[in-house]
Parts: sequence; structure tokens; C-alpha cells
Amino acid sequence: MAAYWIARGTFHDMQKIERYAELIHGLEKEYPYEIVARGGKFAELEGASKFEHYFIWKFPSMDVALELYNSTKYQAAAAVRQAAGRSELVIVEGGDRFAGAL
Repeated sequence: MAAYWIARGTFHDMQKIERYAELIHGLEKEYPYEIVARGGKFAELEGASKFEHYFIWKFPSMDVALELYNSTKYQAAAAVRQAAGRSELVIVEGGDRFAGAL
């Protein structure tokens, strides 16, 4: 089942974000994912947090998404991203667990 990596961030050091992009470039060959949304226009409808950038990546499974996140290469990149500003990341499995329940 597909899994979605949903991230949002506000960055004060765009040079570090450029370095992050360099570090993750090519990781999709080992941990396949598809970029569903990156950057682009958005509307925050609920919630107190204000972010400037939103990202959604689609993975073939939760296992692949977690393998990428936990890999040594990604953790090195994540440290650079985290030093660039404030960000949040969740991974959610696709599908409708509530089908028929509502």
C-alpha cells in the first residue's frame, strides 16, 4: 500500500536547503518515490502554525518511506534541513481505514 511523506517548513537559510536538495538527489533510485507536490500555492485552513513550504512525496509502501528516512544518507541530509529552519514531517499510509465506518 502506498505511503505519503508530508512535510512542511519555514526556512531562514536557503543555502542549507540547496545543500539538502543536493544531498537527497538520487536517493529515489534506491528508495523509489514520486514527488506529488513541492512548493506551489497553498492555503492553510486550520491550525496555528504558519509554514512557507509544503511537500508531498508518494512511496510504494510505508517500509520504503521509513527505510529512506532512517538511512545514513538521508539522516545526514535531514540534519542540514533541520539546521535551515523549522520543519515537520509525517508519513501516512494511503487508503481509507474508516471506509464504511462513518
